[in-house]
Amino acid sequence: MRWQPTGLLRLDAKQATRDPMLGLALCAPVLLLLLLRFGLPAAGQLLEAELGFLLTDHEPLLLAFFLQLVPLMLGMLTGFVMLEERDERLIGCYAVTPLGKRGYLAYRLLLPFILSLLFTVFLLLAGGLRTPPAAESSAAVMLYALQTPLFALVLAAWADNKVEGLALAKAAGITVLTPAAAAFIPWPWQLTAGVLPFYWPARLIMGAAGNEGAGGWMHSPLLAALMGLVITGIWFVAVYRVYERKVESR
Repeated sequence: MRWQPTGLLRLDAKQATRDPMLGLALCAPVLLLLLLRFGLPAAGQLLEAELGFLLTDHEPLLLAFFLQLVPLMLGMLTGFVMLEERDERLIGCYAVTPLGKRGYLAYRLLLPFILSLLFTVFLLLAGGLRTPPAAESSAAVMLYALQTPLFALVLAAWADNKVEGLALAKAAGITVLTPAAAAFIPWPWQLTAGVLPFYWPARLIMGAAGNEGAGGWMHSPLLAALMGLVITGIWFVAVYRVYERKVESR
């Protein structure tokens, strides 16, 4: 049998129709969209009526939070698939096919990146919340999409099985607080969250609201985008080395 990436894609499509967890993860962006379009306005009206709290004043923070959920969910899903394939020793089987180990890894990381890119654009355009200018939005979408394969690789590199992967995914859920760091921690202390790749797309989405007290040059979207790429790249290199050692040792 001649293995090609299209063969893996067909197998993944079949598995998604049989596995409820996979199907739910792929439907998650639609559920998030419904929550943004209908749930959030209803909650905003209730908060304004009962407490006088205007949820619309925090739309950039809410948008950054919802966009961050996409790479977290798709990355966790991909990481679990990679852990399962490693436990079943399928990676060794792929290594002797034309796809090879590197081809397998490229496929496993490229597919969730593309899905995350599409889903993030979908939420950004159809979510109904106020969005930043096109340049900041484009850079943020790219950075968010890059977090998906990175998160998957983190799970595959540091977890020995799906149980450990689930525990690690729960611990990594703390990254959902990075938009709050950009919104509420005073400058320059919020930069301590900059070691986490999720901080930089959140800053792009939130714009100047996340940089109060900073110098003018720190408001540059280009600088935030470049810093996000650098930090994400450093994480990729470090995590890939751990993943490679683990795969080779099995």
